[in-house]
Amino acid sequence: MTYSELQNNNENRIILQLAGNFYRAYGDNAKILSLLTGYKLLSSKEYGCRCGFPANGNGKTKVIEILKEKQIGFVFYNGETQGESYEGKPENYINAIKAWEESGAKIQEAEKPTPKIPVANKEDKQKVAIVSSSGISLEDALAQLKSKIETLINEKNLTIDNMVLLNNPEATSISSLIIYR
Repeated sequence: MTYSELQNNNENRIILQLAGNFYRAYGDNAKILSLLTGYKLLSSKEYGCRCGFPANGNGKTKVIEILKEKQIGFVFYNGETQGESYEGKPENYINAIKAWEESGAKIQEAEKPTPKIPVANKEDKQKVAIVSSSGISLEDALAQLKSKIETLINEKNLTIDNMVLLNNPEATSISSLIIYR
């Protein structure tokens, strides 16, 4: 189901859909979420705007508490599987949209995504650091970064216990760095 279909099946409730590691709301739902939580409201080609928060941590609990306090209905989705939900009062949803319109809040331009580098597995994906700059190779950029880290470590009288470099055809990065006093 698309986000629009989910919304049509849950009128006057905020749809929070899991997208990767974030719960996201779109359109009017995003405006309400941003207004009530202070989370960034970013532009979205398909829905006009979007707002989200990390799926891990206490973000979900915070959002649920705020929406229940304001008696605004919501439904969490993981794909097409419905999770936690709350009916709320439809008029509170409508009033929250009006409050956003009256607030003068603006939609921020979303940053252009960083180009993705294909990696072998999830663990490698977490290790990849993208260095983008003109006229310098990834290897040279990494060497400069390593040198700067070592200089800072020495200035602070710290010790590098382990610095592992990850080199593959697609990327060069520091995959682990252990520093201790």
